[in-house]
Amino acid sequence: MMIKGKVKRKASKTRRHAIYCITNKKTGEEYIGLTFVRPVTSKKDTRTKMPMKSVMHRFQAHRRNALNGSSVKFHEALRNYGEFFFRITILEIVRGKEKAHIRETQLIHEKQPTYNMTGIKQ
Repeated sequence: MMIKGKVKRKASKTRRHAIYCITNKKTGEEYIGLTFVRPVTSKKDTRTKMPMKSVMHRFQAHRRNALNGSSVKFHEALRNYGEFFFRITILEIVRGKEKAHIRETQLIHEKQPTYNMTGIKQ
């Protein structure tokens, strides 16, 4: 839906979110994250391509943070090993922001990823 030249955002309860895992290929350490799935913007983009495109966009933000000197453990690893030593996998697609955050927290508790700063010691 267009409103004054802009696409109206879907309500957070209906937007799709990708829960992803970034794995260090050298050490096996993992980071679990969440990002919303961007809407299809052209004919060459499809509903199946958009989740990975959204996750890659989020990975680039992590990379920028790392290059800007962030002291977060995952960003330090990106600086130390370089982005090519990491594998990105989509774990799940969840509809709704609240449900996605709940599921991300569950996965962090289950997998205990080394690079995540929250939820590990509970």
